[in-house]
Amino acid sequence: MKFDKIYINGNIITVDPENPRAKWVAIKDGKIAAVGMDQAPVAQAAKTVDLAGKTMLPGLIDSHAHGTTTGWGMNSANVVFATNVQEVIDALAEEVKKAGPGDEWVFGTGMNVLTLEEGRAPTRWELDAISGDHPVMIAYVTLHGAVVNTKAMELLNIDPNMPGVERNEAGELNGSYTSDESSFLAIKTALGFLEDEVLEKYIKDCSNFAVSKGVTTMHSLNGMFVKDDRDFFMWEYMKDKLPLHIVNFMQNTNVNLAVALGLPRIGGCLTLDGTGFEGTMAITGTYPNSTNSGVLYWDDEDLYKFISKAHKAGLQVGMHCLGDRAIEQLLTAYERVIKEQGNPKGLRHRIEHFALCSDDQIKRAVALGLVLPMQPVFTWYWDNPDIPGGDTYALCLGKDRANAIDPFKKIVEAGGIICGGSDSSVTEINPLLGIHAAANAPNPVRRVSLDEAIKMYTINGAYAAFEEDIKGSIEVGKLADFTVIDRDPYAEQDKIPEFNVEMTIVEGKAVYIR
Repeated sequence: MKFDKIYINGNIITVDPENPRAKWVAIKDGKIAAVGMDQAPVAQAAKTVDLAGKTMLPGLIDSHAHGTTTGWGMNSANVVFATNVQEVIDALAEEVKKAGPGDEWVFGTGMNVLTLEEGRAPTRWELDAISGDHPVMIAYVTLHGAVVNTKAMELLNIDPNMPGVERNEAGELNGSYTSDESSFLAIKTALGFLEDEVLEKYIKDCSNFAVSKGVTTMHSLNGMFVKDDRDFFMWEYMKDKLPLHIVNFMQNTNVNLAVALGLPRIGGCLTLDGTGFEGTMAITGTYPNSTNSGVLYWDDEDLYKFISKAHKAGLQVGMHCLGDRAIEQLLTAYERVIKEQGNPKGLRHRIEHFALCSDDQIKRAVALGLVLPMQPVFTWYWDNPDIPGGDTYALCLGKDRANAIDPFKKIVEAGGIICGGSDSSVTEINPLLGIHAAANAPNPVRRVSLDEAIKMYTINGAYAAFEEDIKGSIEVGKLADFTVIDRDPYAEQDKIPEFNVEMTIVEGKAVYIR
């Protein structure tokens, strides 16, 4: 056989249990044609690439990212490291200066109120002081909250009686939206004002950044954050022109539309509950020093009807559940539907996040054959004594719950399929950091073997999208999707965040070279 290209002198981690390591891999027509440890057949290749001892992995997969809002965050003032309200305002003031005269929207993203000294968000009046004629919005790091200035508030025209529409002590609207009903509506309405050219830039920027981080496939959860789900259709139209594979999720509940479009799945981050940061994650018991136990956004029967219709139509379903009460609600709906209908199509329904789960819920999820897109970087950032902000989960949920979140080890031992994601723009697309966070977690309940951590971002991600026959490992017949890094994670497991992505290869084509 004549090969198009052969990569030689590599430290190749295949994620193939039959042949876990190789030194060379040959490709033809965008697929893997041969893999070996012996002498490479360079004479049979039209082109030879010397890896010079660098490590090659199967192409890395981010199984839960919000592509549009990732691009949005890349084109906004990022205040994730702000320590007080004034720093947030100053960052937005600089963004207003860059925007110049006029009335275009000015955005900021990444605000974590729990790490601001004042323990509160800016008010609309504070934003008014720096915004000029511009409508201004600053989104929470979770995207489950947002604050706007007066002009933006008037343009958005959110019903002041909606949940999460905040007021000050005098009863005046202060520009904050802190429940999914109001915050999601505010964000989708604001982004709905943007021209297609702006959204197209967001899509391209997100895709180019992802490949720079070694990602060859991204499960991109679109719609919901742009009015009329316009961005979903743009991703669908553009996906063959982007440098990586896109598994495109339509984040709405319109089963008939999904079927009409020929989609294999529906949902993504359809929220059954919110997040701990805003006190909307649905938990058993109450939050510290509070009578609040979070929010369940769905009625049990409505959820059952949606799952039943989607399952009957042969659609894989994904829904956001962070707290144990939300997980219980979704598990119960899946169990009821599968008991009634069976699962003849082998649908691998998803529970996105699955963060605060009980041992019983793990057992039931495994029994149902669910896949669990989870985010190891969440607890690395927010429940880690070694980094600033590492007490965030303890502050909002209490230490016991913080310790119990993301029990990757228990899930793996029970036979669960965890696929790794970033939830970008909540955290940055960075699968190497995700692998590090899972393999080197300070809390032993989260720490898994390096083999398992790598599987989360390779073969498990492929399995989650029914793509394990074409992706996720370096085996003959699969797509030639590879991520080349400068060091061996097995030799320097504690140094993975320092590694560099040297090259990202999609179907045999280098789409990123450092």
